[in-house]
Order: sequence, then structure tokens, then C-alpha cells
Amino acid sequence: MKYSPFNRHLMLEECETNEEAPISKVLVPDEYKAVKDFGAYRVVGKSVDCSSVFAINSRVVVEESMVRSVTLEGKKIFIIPENFVVLYENG
Repeated sequence: MKYSPFNRHLMLEECETNEEAPISKVLVPDEYKAVKDFGAYRVVGKSVDCSSVFAINSRVVVEESMVRSVTLEGKKIFIIPENFVVLYENG
């Protein structure tokens, strides 16, 4: 089954980044997870009322705290309102 975003939302998938995990100089619990401000994603779908600027398979940087995820049929889907995109790869 194929899903499509509505209400000016983008559907995203995570991009692999070249960032290495920083080595902590302070002891923290094993379950501690650092919070990122921004994340890189690939656009895999967009609402028909989104800006025409966003092309499918383009990369975007978004505010990580605004990304929502849902698991449907065993696959994780990420969605975000288009106005939380802060950088767009246009080339």
C-alpha cells in the first residue's frame, strides 16, 4: 500500500551521514542519547499543496524536533511540515 502526505507535509527517509559519534569525556549512562538540533533526510513524497521547490529524491535538512515518525506495515515513515525545512539541496 502506498501512502501520500497531505496538508503541506513532506514524507522523508533518513539519509546516511558521515558524522562520527563524538567520544564523551564525561561518564554518562549507556541509555543516554544525544539530541540533535538538525537532521538530513531525503524527500520521498510531498503533498500536492507543497511548494513546487521540493523535488522527490532531493535532500533536505530539517529541525529534528519537528520530525514525526509512524510505523505502517513494518516500515518507518517520517513526516514534517514543509515550513520546518531549513536547507534544501537544489543541485
